[in-house]
Amino acid sequence: MENKDFKVRISKAEDVSLLVDNLRQDDVDELTAGGSTPLVSLMYGYLCSDECYSAFANNLIIGMFGVCYNTNSIWFLGSDLSASVKREWIRTASYYIRHFLEIKPVLTNTVSTNNKVHIKWLKRMGAKFSVPYEYNNHLFQDFYLIKGD
Repeated sequence: MENKDFKVRISKAEDVSLLVDNLRQDDVDELTAGGSTPLVSLMYGYLCSDECYSAFANNLIIGMFGVCYNTNSIWFLGSDLSASVKREWIRTASYYIRHFLEIKPVLTNTVSTNNKVHIKWLKRMGAKFSVPYEYNNHLFQDFYLIKGD
């Protein structure tokens, strides 16, 4: 896929239906291990985020992400296409993380220890991680993004 048409915009409800059946398997596995489903998680993220965005490449959705300021939670769920715009996505994610950290100086969420793609990306964004713990017979870690780190 050529990366000439990468864009991010405020999410619309229909973005959930565009992404729900195209999530990366690692994301689906993580949501399932945590006791949720792709549809529930995407709808929750869309409806409960103070800021929610959708990323597209060549008019195909590559992911949705957002932040809930009252819980300091940041999230991203993506399709396999997100790997095709790695450089653009890293630049964009860095920009939005800095923006979110200006409003809330600490952001957090949980990641499955099996989700190597997310862990690698989070480390690149500067995340710090808790000790792994068991939940629903799976290992998870909390992660933290801290302004100035």
